[in-house]
Formats: sequence, C-alpha cells, structure tokens
Amino acid sequence: MVTADSTLAVFNRRNALSSIGSAGAAAGVAILLSPQLAFAVDDETADMVARIAAKAEAANAADREKDANAAAKKAKDKDGAGNLVLGVAGGGLALSVPFFLPNLIRLAKKATGNGNPNM
Repeated sequence: MVTADSTLAVFNRRNALSSIGSAGAAAGVAILLSPQLAFAVDDETADMVARIAAKAEAANAADREKDANAAAKKAKDKDGAGNLVLGVAGGGLALSVPFFLPNLIRLAKKATGNGNPNM
C-alpha cells in the first residue's frame, strides 16, 4: 500500500541523489577546465626535482658501494672459514693417530707380507 509519506520519502531521496550528482558533475567540469592549476610546473620545480633525483642517485651509489664491500668481506670470511674447517679436520686426524697407529703398522706389515709368512 502506497501512502503519502512513503511517496514523499522516495521523492526526497531522488532529489538528494540528483543534487549530489549535479554537484559532482560541476566539480569535474571545473577541474577539467583548469589544467594549469593542477599541473603548474616552472623552472624552480624542475630544479627541485633534479636536486632530489641527484641526491637519491648519490644515496643509491653509496648503498651499492656498501653492498659490494659487504659482499667482498663475506667472500673473504667464507674462504677463511674453509681453511679453518680443513685445519680442524687435519688437527683432529693428527691427534687421533696415536690411538690407531699400532693398527696401521699391523696393516702395513700384512700388506707387504713382512709380518706373516703365510701371505
């Protein structure tokens, strides 16, 4: 059932939407007709952009140099770590030889046939 109040509410909503739409359209037209306000670029602005770009480029170059130095140091440390591992392995072998030296001597005698006449 349609009442006078519900009909009035529909008209009020329609009027509100149309007024918002017309205000938005007017604002869009105003923006499109004044591009010089939106894109005002002069020599000072261009100089400022160039200074910012140069500063950023200098910072990037410094970061690249720092990264290269860090990579070189990391590679040097990696080589040192390999030598350390070989040194520890060799030292462990040298320190453990006295424990199995008699077995090595017996093996050498067997291999050459000096210790066993049946060989």
